[in-house]
Amino acid sequence: MTKLLIVDDDRFIREGLKKLIDWDELGIEIVGEAEGGIEALRLFEEHSPHIILTDIRMPQGSGLELIEQVRSRGWNTQFIVLSGYNDYAYVRQAMKFQVEDYLLKPVDPHELKEIMKTCCERTRNQWLHEQLQRESFQLLRNNILLRWVSNRIEADQLRQKLRFLELDLQQADFYQAGLISWHDLKDGELSQAEEQFRSFAILNSMQEALQAEHKGIAFFNEQKQIVLLLHGSSDADNASAYAQVNLLWMREISERFAGILKTPWFCTLGSVQPQADWLHLSYSEAKRLHKCIERTGGPLCVDDSTLGRAADANKMGRAINQGNQTEKQTEEQIGEQSEEQIGEQATKRKNRLIVQVESYLEEHYAKELSLKLLAARFSVNNFYLGRLFKEETDEYFSDYLNRLRMDKAKALLRQTSLKGFEIAAQVGFLDHNYFFRKFKQMTGLSPTEYRNGEDLDG
Repeated sequence: MTKLLIVDDDRFIREGLKKLIDWDELGIEIVGEAEGGIEALRLFEEHSPHIILTDIRMPQGSGLELIEQVRSRGWNTQFIVLSGYNDYAYVRQAMKFQVEDYLLKPVDPHELKEIMKTCCERTRNQWLHEQLQRESFQLLRNNILLRWVSNRIEADQLRQKLRFLELDLQQADFYQAGLISWHDLKDGELSQAEEQFRSFAILNSMQEALQAEHKGIAFFNEQKQIVLLLHGSSDADNASAYAQVNLLWMREISERFAGILKTPWFCTLGSVQPQADWLHLSYSEAKRLHKCIERTGGPLCVDDSTLGRAADANKMGRAINQGNQTEKQTEEQIGEQSEEQIGEQATKRKNRLIVQVESYLEEHYAKELSLKLLAARFSVNNFYLGRLFKEETDEYFSDYLNRLRMDKAKALLRQTSLKGFEIAAQVGFLDHNYFFRKFKQMTGLSPTEYRNGEDLDG
């Protein structure tokens, strides 16, 4: 929903503007009002409105000062200026700061509505443009990094493109490439949705972990496997010590996130290289090792020192498989002793988290909610939370939230005389048109029909 801030030192004008047109019909939410530029700047920082409708001359900070302050911070907020007949000099000055339009007082409702329609369209187009730019930049970044690890880019071109991407990756002592795949050979063919979940869940988890430790970056290759680009220095003086540190760290990461995400995880690390131009050798090694391991069971993380001494790929595979079987037998023995206790504890732990989430949703359903926000609040991975939520409630998070909000909306329709758009806002739907469509889809009735008692069982 497009957010609007109204700024005028006359309280009656502010109140009149709020009632002059149907803002809900345009999909505009008035997030605040201010009587001067100083207060408006504070509200701007708090709400980040898409549009500001402001007077020019105000004693507590002029509209010109407000526009200049917002523009100096690099924001693309759209400004509509309110002016009197004697304010043209100020309007011309405001135009220097890319003001979208201006309105003469008293404001004509039709003109205001048409200007706001145009601003809303610009806001939507701007969002789409920024989204396309982000996607294009991400694709460009992936392609450049993949060319680097595949030795398909000249050194001077690489330096230039890394500067463009603002990636400072060429001032390290050591470089190492890794590869993570997520398809257990026993799984057979995966659905597209499962492939999407596994690949993006692992990529996002690795990006977070690498960024937190300043260890490197992660990106996709052509097969949607996750490529790791590790760089840095070691407390020890040689490459083998650096490789050992990375191997231990990646094994810990693999164990942790494979369990959280409940996805297969097979990681191989190539040899450590002393300079950026040789990184492709490490990537080739990681790919070679990937062909040698048995990609079943897991999680698994190995490097060239782990598998490099094996006589051939079959021997390596058997050794790894036997190791996995030994671990499995040990786990089964432990499980026989306390399987029921462990199972009960795991169930309680999962259930407790979901109970807490459901309780939070029941209390805060009207606020802006998403899996990402909830995951941050409860300090868990958002992909893990989404999958666990589905397992425990048998509903996807978005479906659960929509159903909860609709139940609250039904109660308000039965118990109050609030209008449909008011109920939509009270239960958490920013776009009342979406609320009407969703209500019809879920109940088979419009809100009005439901209120009139045509079917109160829906």
